[in-house]
Amino acid sequence: MPESESMIEKKLIEQLIYGDLQWVYREELKTETDLWVNFKYILEQNNKDRLNGESLII
Repeated sequence: MPESESMIEKKLIEQLIYGDLQWVYREELKTETDLWVNFKYILEQNNKDRLNGESLII
C-alpha cells in the first residue's frame, strides 16, 4: 500500500531536522508568503556587507 502524503511529509521533516542538515521546523511559517519573507530576511542577514544597509525588493 502506498504511503500517505502526510507520512511522506513527516519523514521529510524528520530527515531535515535531524542529522547533518539541522534544519529547524518553524510552525509559524504557514503560507508561501511567510516562506518568501523568511527567505528574504535570511538573505539580507547573510549579505549585510554587500547590501550596505539596503533592503532587497520583493
